[in-house]
Amino acid sequence: MDHPARNAKRQKIFEPFVICGPKGERRAHLLDISETGALIHSEPSCDRGALVRLSIQDTTVAAQVAWSSPPRFGVTFSQRHSADTVKAFLRA
Repeated sequence: MDHPARNAKRQKIFEPFVICGPKGERRAHLLDISETGALIHSEPSCDRGALVRLSIQDTTVAAQVAWSSPPRFGVTFSQRHSADTVKAFLRA
């Protein structure tokens, strides 16, 4: 499956977090993150186009699912996030 490219530098990570979307709130894992999006592993997965919120400790960001290939999917953040926000996810 072709996935839209992310131009921002990705940071590999394996971090549990909470995702909230159309299928409810559940635990998921971040596999990588950048200032513009993230790669997520979650079962059940999320459908392309779904609006979701990613929460880890005191940081929550809104995103939209750009592609889905269960159990992985990629999200694009609603707005570009600063390096500090990305670091907050990396420090969690």
